[in-house]
Amino acid sequence: MHIRPFRALYPDLDYVTSSDSFFKGIKEQYPEYRRSGLFKQQEQEGLYVYQIRHGDHSFTGILALADIADYQEGLIKRHENTLAEKEQIHLNLLLRNRAIVKPVLLTHPPVDALSRLLLDISSTREPDFTLHFEDGNMDHSWWALTDPARIREVARIFREEIGHAYIADGHHRSSAVSLLYDRRGNHPELAQCDGLLAAYFAADQVEILDFNRIVDVFAEITPTQFMARLSRIMDIEEAEGPVKPAAPHELTMYLQREWYRLKWKPEVMEEYRQDAVVLDARIFDDQILTDLMEVTDIRTDSRILYFPGVYGEEGFRHIVNEKEIRVGFCLYPVSLKDMMTLSDEGGVLPPKSTWFQPRLKNGIIAHEF
Repeated sequence: MHIRPFRALYPDLDYVTSSDSFFKGIKEQYPEYRRSGLFKQQEQEGLYVYQIRHGDHSFTGILALADIADYQEGLIKRHENTLAEKEQIHLNLLLRNRAIVKPVLLTHPPVDALSRLLLDISSTREPDFTLHFEDGNMDHSWWALTDPARIREVARIFREEIGHAYIADGHHRSSAVSLLYDRRGNHPELAQCDGLLAAYFAADQVEILDFNRIVDVFAEITPTQFMARLSRIMDIEEAEGPVKPAAPHELTMYLQREWYRLKWKPEVMEEYRQDAVVLDARIFDDQILTDLMEVTDIRTDSRILYFPGVYGEEGFRHIVNEKEIRVGFCLYPVSLKDMMTLSDEGGVLPPKSTWFQPRLKNGIIAHEF
């Protein structure tokens, strides 16, 4: 992997009285914020040790410019197909902002030397920048790493010890930067658009949470009919109260204010025996959405809602209860190992399969080109 330093732009905290309000529209309003003097720029190029504290959890990584060639040559691996419509949205934002205002979240196998360096910096120095967000009760902090010898050492670690990384969040942003890079020959103003703003968090510094499904189903069939059809592919038992799946290939269902435990029948699992990675999200899409509900396009069908587990069981129940035609399914989280295996083989995950922590914010560190 090839990384390099850059001169970060960051908000002037003298003008930030509410972090949640300041950053809410920054993705669209960055040029106006920049013209108004709300951003400052580092005097020296650097790398940036970045830490997010969320409740009792702490995640630490490093921000740098990734060489776009690493993305184009497959060293930065993908697990999601991109859509032209969303690529266009991100292209428009890049061209309007003339900046990347949110890093792509990448993960990679841990490297002891890098972990020790990040711990040394984050535990012995006060941060150069810290912001607290009431929404989610999160603190975002970073430390500038500007010593040339230290920068060279980190770059060497990435070059020699980190052979590849995986996109955890930011497939469309990565693709949009790559597209601009390919077009730079015809547009002199894009000459410096040759780096991808990336946050590298080792695999022991990220978590994958569950990503659940809420489906409008009872406009076409009754709950009794639905349960009868579901029982052909799943073993169903009542649960005493709110419950999450305890293991892969188990699901839980919230139907008419009652909870159920579900498990795929052996004959269903047999259909996927040859798959290198057997994902509940894929079985769910095949068996329930496609076969049972006759959904033709999982990405666009308005009957399907995706609900990240980070928002809690109470929020999940609230959304399901909004409509009598709804049923909710909780899925066991995809493992990081399965995601990496699938990416290594050039495969893709079903839509909305993973919800990664930590969650990066727009505008805390930006890179202009």
